[in-house]
Amino acid sequence: MGNRTNKIPEAEFSHEIQRINIQQFESSVVVMKLTQDDKYLVIATTPPDCEIQLWELRSLTCRAKFKDHTDLISSLDIGLDFPKTEESETQFDYPMTILSGSYDGSTRIWKPFEDFSEVDYRDPNEEIERVLFIDNCRHYILGTLNGRLMKRDPEN
Repeated sequence: MGNRTNKIPEAEFSHEIQRINIQQFESSVVVMKLTQDDKYLVIATTPPDCEIQLWELRSLTCRAKFKDHTDLISSLDIGLDFPKTEESETQFDYPMTILSGSYDGSTRIWKPFEDFSEVDYRDPNEEIERVLFIDNCRHYILGTLNGRLMKRDPEN
């Protein structure tokens, strides 16, 4: 447990990702999401870490970490970035947006290849249970343990 490297030990996977054995974390993996092309695996760990990690499966290395939630991360979704416009200055080889929801009452937007993250929604009286991108990542839906569903626009 004490040895924390950025390599996944004893990893076995195929196109269907049958098994990945991660034995190096003190926290448990609570949520996992695979990109549609099977290139990356996004995982969220339990408290005390409350960390989101982006793993490149070809090299079995952790490419990025995101640690801003303060309670259990209950849900993840992955989408392609918002469509690039002619004014857009930067084009990325792998545009990705990660959406996370947590029992800390917040949803966060993370673009790991752009070193960008922000809180999109926060209500300390709500525990976010599920998040889901819709409309090509232009909006998302969040569901709370209190039984509320909300449609959010990350741009506003």
